[in-house]
Amino acid sequence: MLSEVIRLRSAKWILYLLIVFAAVVGMTTAVFAREFPDVSQSASCYDAVMKLSDLGVISGREDGKFDPDTQVTRAEFCAFLSRANGYSADYIVKQVPFPDVKANYWAAGVISFSYESGFINGMEDGTFQPAAKVTAAQAIKMVVCAMGVGDSSLQAVGPMWYSGYWQAAEKAGFLSDLTLEANQPITRAQVAQVIYNSLDESRVIVPTPSPQPSQTPDGKPSVTPSPAPSESPVPPEKPKPVYRPKEGTPLVFVDAGHNSSGVDTGASGNDLREQDITVAIALKLKPVLERCGFEVMLSRNSDKDNVEGDTTKEVLERRAELANEAGAHYFVSIHCNSGGGTGIETYHFPGSEDGEEMAEAIQDALTEEFEELRDRGVKNEDFSVLRNTAMPAVLIETGFIDHSETDSVLLGSEEGQQRYAEAIAKGICAYTKSAYVK
Repeated sequence: MLSEVIRLRSAKWILYLLIVFAAVVGMTTAVFAREFPDVSQSASCYDAVMKLSDLGVISGREDGKFDPDTQVTRAEFCAFLSRANGYSADYIVKQVPFPDVKANYWAAGVISFSYESGFINGMEDGTFQPAAKVTAAQAIKMVVCAMGVGDSSLQAVGPMWYSGYWQAAEKAGFLSDLTLEANQPITRAQVAQVIYNSLDESRVIVPTPSPQPSQTPDGKPSVTPSPAPSESPVPPEKPKPVYRPKEGTPLVFVDAGHNSSGVDTGASGNDLREQDITVAIALKLKPVLERCGFEVMLSRNSDKDNVEGDTTKEVLERRAELANEAGAHYFVSIHCNSGGGTGIETYHFPGSEDGEEMAEAIQDALTEEFEELRDRGVKNEDFSVLRNTAMPAVLIETGFIDHSETDSVLLGSEEGQQRYAEAIAKGICAYTKSAYVK
């Protein structure tokens, strides 16, 4: 067997050398990799960049550099991913379903190809936002769908929309030699590595070189310059909600994540349902906060939601609106995690200093109370309830509902739920510099 492998590898290298020799003497039109001055052979992405350049999936800048640390737009990522999955220049655009991608946009072809191939489905508002920076989570989702190791059903796996895709990518080896933050923009070097890790060369259409420019009578090449890509404008930021803090006693809006309407039911595991656990903790948290001198407003008083909506998006946005309209001073959303892990983590909106401080105070209180659970830390994420609330806001993942040994035992017991309520209240008191009343 070993000798057979060696024989095959030797034959492969002989064939490769013959192809290279043919290219040198002008007997082939294959495209070969170029060296980039800003990608050294010691760089972790070197093999990926060289291979994808060889295949025509990526190219350098006009100045000959690769710009490995430059962040990639959503349109650019579609271009890379499409070329790695069968896109060619003769592709005929059939439909561009996004209102912010015009037919004459430089990336209309690759975006259309990606949409028709099922790699992308756009943003919640129906746009594509081609000029926005693609995050690692968005990129991983597209790669997983493109390579056929997952589909849209993975969006229902885990606490975040990308959890299932991330797990599938890890299992398939797409994240090898990479350190990525899900909500952070991905760079050209990272894009090259993740596509290289997922590459199925049989799908790639290697482009032939462009014809050499014809000679003018004066002996100078006649070159017709290609028009520069025209980027679509970045959509304006969403206006901040109208908000007037309530006078008097500080108001805490406690959001019990998910509901029982069937619109947004949450995770489940070990005969427990997230929508039941979150409302149980919220109902226990209310009297604890009240004895500490806070006023409390709940998004859910029982198994019924106080918010109406036909979609998850509508329900989430309405919860934030209720908090804003009430003039709440603080917003706390309670959730349960899933996906096979363990421990507690608390989220705030990216860039919110007040939200981060409150998240740290609550996370500290929770991990002090639950020494038996892993401290997963304070994180930031663009969750709807964090983005659309005007006051300091946090989202707490109290534990993993599908972890049978510790997390679910605590989440499913009256005693555990009370401990969560007391610890969350202690964290809020610490953040607001209020006295905790036992």
